[in-house]
Amino acid sequence: MAGAESLVNDVKSLMQRALQYYDRGYGFGTMSCAPYDTAWVALVAKRVDGQKQWLFPECFEHLLATQSSSGGWTEGVGTAKIDGILNTAGPLLALKRHAANPLQLNHDPQLLADRITKATVALQSQLATWDVSTTDHVGFEIIVPAMLEYLEQEDDSLVFNFDAKASLMKVNHAKMSRFRPEYLYGSQRMTALHSLESFIGKIDFDKVSHHKTNGSMLGSPSSTAAYLMHSSNWDNESEAYLRTVIKLAAGQNSGAVPSAFPSTYFETSWMLSTLLRAGYTPAELESVELTQMTEILREAFEHEGGVLGFAPHFEPDVDDSAKTITSLTQLGQHANPQRLIEVFEAETHFRTYAGERDPSLTANCNALIALLQLEPSAYSSQILKITKFLSDYWWRSDGKIKDKWNTSYLYPSVLLVESLVDVLAAIEEKKLPGVFDEESMSRLAITLFQASFRPLLDQKPNGSWNDSVEETAYGILILSASRRLHFFDDLLEPLDNAIKRGVTFIKSNHDQPVNYIWIEKVSYTSPVVAQSYVLAALRVASTQHAPSIGSSVWNRSYASGLHKHVELFAQAPLFSQLPRWELHGSMVESALFTTMVRAHRSAVFDRMDVEEDKYFDVIPFFWTSSNNRARTYVSTNFIYEMSIIALLNFQVDEFMEATAGPTFAGRFDELRDLIREMLADDRPLPITPNKAAAPNGLLNGTNGTNGTNGTNHHQGHGRRHQAKALDFTNRDSGYVQVFTHLSKFLNYILQHQWVNSASAWDQQLLRRELRTYLLAHTQQAEDSSRSGNQQGPVSTTTTTFFNWVRTTSADHISCPYSFAFISCFMGSTLTPRGGGGDCFPSAGEKYLGNAVCRHLSTMCRMYNDLGSTERDHSEGNLNSIDFPEFKSHQDMKSKQKALLTLADYERQAYMDALARLDKVRLEVADEGTDAEAARLGSRRMAIWSMFCEEVDLYGQVYVVRDISSRILACQ
Repeated sequence: MAGAESLVNDVKSLMQRALQYYDRGYGFGTMSCAPYDTAWVALVAKRVDGQKQWLFPECFEHLLATQSSSGGWTEGVGTAKIDGILNTAGPLLALKRHAANPLQLNHDPQLLADRITKATVALQSQLATWDVSTTDHVGFEIIVPAMLEYLEQEDDSLVFNFDAKASLMKVNHAKMSRFRPEYLYGSQRMTALHSLESFIGKIDFDKVSHHKTNGSMLGSPSSTAAYLMHSSNWDNESEAYLRTVIKLAAGQNSGAVPSAFPSTYFETSWMLSTLLRAGYTPAELESVELTQMTEILREAFEHEGGVLGFAPHFEPDVDDSAKTITSLTQLGQHANPQRLIEVFEAETHFRTYAGERDPSLTANCNALIALLQLEPSAYSSQILKITKFLSDYWWRSDGKIKDKWNTSYLYPSVLLVESLVDVLAAIEEKKLPGVFDEESMSRLAITLFQASFRPLLDQKPNGSWNDSVEETAYGILILSASRRLHFFDDLLEPLDNAIKRGVTFIKSNHDQPVNYIWIEKVSYTSPVVAQSYVLAALRVASTQHAPSIGSSVWNRSYASGLHKHVELFAQAPLFSQLPRWELHGSMVESALFTTMVRAHRSAVFDRMDVEEDKYFDVIPFFWTSSNNRARTYVSTNFIYEMSIIALLNFQVDEFMEATAGPTFAGRFDELRDLIREMLADDRPLPITPNKAAAPNGLLNGTNGTNGTNGTNHHQGHGRRHQAKALDFTNRDSGYVQVFTHLSKFLNYILQHQWVNSASAWDQQLLRRELRTYLLAHTQQAEDSSRSGNQQGPVSTTTTTFFNWVRTTSADHISCPYSFAFISCFMGSTLTPRGGGGDCFPSAGEKYLGNAVCRHLSTMCRMYNDLGSTERDHSEGNLNSIDFPEFKSHQDMKSKQKALLTLADYERQAYMDALARLDKVRLEVADEGTDAEAARLGSRRMAIWSMFCEEVDLYGQVYVVRDISSRILACQ
């Protein structure tokens, strides 16, 4: 009880601190200061008694006092590359102008020159390693080019050339091509008003004065400074605003100023909504400060018409509007979201503000939570729209989730988890009847579980997330929300332990320096918002909730049958040291995928003549367990699609053994000809017939082509091909059946969106590997048929085990074509400038990539044969130990031991090739100067490493137990 009372007192103290410098006219703001904005205010000059003077010399003095020995400004700033760039460019411009015109200030000219030199070197260094593609900060695409232009105008020797400049200017031109000065001269307040310093020489500043709010330009000190400097008439109101910022904002008369002031509505609504959701009640928090904060938001919502910005009379945004609605509702006030919908709803999501370039995940989470507050059924279409957007955003995201308002992946994760928990609760409380279909529910469930489970995996041994108190608070909030979900019925102990460790870290590090993880023009922190999350985390950590949400998407009785798979995988060497709960969590995730993958179970192959596919339930488990073990967090789309590919691979194996093999027994060359014709390098795929074979063997309704004249026109890589139709004349129904299934399979692979958008090289490689794959299956089927007839497999008499296991045998297991398919995925999605480049861009990478694939495939086939020796012998399938090389070994155990030794050799070989591949990648990256290419190359390498472990896992599990379905004996 004492602990709860202490937390309540801490919340009340926090509200008092937030309102300590509240001004009825200006509001309040506690956002941290930024050298960039401080520099712009330092540049303001004014004539006083006929003499031109620097108006805010304390700002310039602050810049001098805080320049680091490296030449930049690193104290009290964020670590994003754009932070270093802008927080150095702004002060460098101030240094140049003060050195050229000292006015009333008296500084040693040589000292200023030395500082300028250091700052110039620092800026050049920061620009040299900048990856523009990773930058999300507010207006960077117009601010940085403008700053570079001003520096060059100041001194023509200050020309900064850097590798990312072309990319930057491309984004800049795209933005500025849509800009017209007249847009700023009208009555509508635009976000560009927050960055007027970027439009010097491009707009008439006298024509934007009507946009002022209490003297400021959309709450930006730098924008207001630029306006004050370039208006033809001095604006006393703007001068008063800047003086207020210096006095009342976080700098507290030190001369430092923040990137935004005031931030009244932002900080008030974030504080209250965060704390009230955590379980603090209005009755507990009753105080003068709570009353004042409630009135601030209530009056704002009423006077500004149901939508508002981050401070009074600023451009409305969905974030502050939604947070205000949520806060007021939690406080028992009426807040209708209709205007939120009218102003911000778009076709597929909710906009943060008018003219937004890229949608925000967190803004949509906040809108969703607001719409769920009172009557969800009244806003069911909007709730469905946002939920689908959130799921799609998550499924597409590669690696840790990103959002443009906070640099920590845990911030969007906590909002995503909270909003989807609310949606799921509303569905199960029958507040959204008939709104969500089965697929939408499955995608929601997978998104929610991954967003909840991954932070549990990422907690550091010291109990923190990223050694940050604020981010640890995010982590605790996520895990506490997870305790309410039935997904975590069997994971409550690790959840509780993680929460306890997080609380211990927070309590032991309460005086830790703040993290600058919030995004404005530069990164910043809000002490009151950060502390709100900490106090919210400490409250929820002390509150226990039994799982009560998720029964609509989680079948616990089905899940209980999956424990045997966890025990099976736990025996694999890769997982021998892994906590069992982690493997269990990956199994839960896998089970959620299984629901969706099941829809593809009979989409291509009808699975006649095979036993129950006992492998089905573990197919996604190979991917989820490998992905989580490596902490790769490849996109959810990738896991889903590769689970379907893995399903098809199992089914191809079955089909070739059970259907194609018997159908073409004694005439396997016909099957080879069919495969070669279907997968000729320069021809399109044959279509999948819609109808059964006609009595004469032709395909009803078609002649095996897309057209009616026996030709198939295909557009590819800028060329138009004309292909001769496949001839089905006098073909029997078995032949047509095999073609029908194989063409469905090939169409699915080769017409996949990732393949269509891959490079010509990667597409061609995939086609060739598919051809090799199916031909290897044909050879395997022929060998097995001869083995069953005691004729002896062809391969054992025509080649050595060494050649067979590295070619026909390795090709047969699908690893090489899957490797090529993943190359298409990564080339289309993870190469520079939006994708479409070669997955392996250099000769060395292409060669070593193939080497990795070949050793990996060989190893996997050996492990496969070790696990299926008995099955292969009973079914008449060719196995590695059937080769003459193994005759010297006296018994089965001796043969298997010899094969295991060779498999271990191939394992070391693939790992060596993978290390060499990474070394070549790094060498290529070092030779080049493309930061985006280097970053994406590193990311592709991480995914390849995870894939190799996933293939390795297949082999290890095969050794433990053969998971393939057994082919029924032909009657």
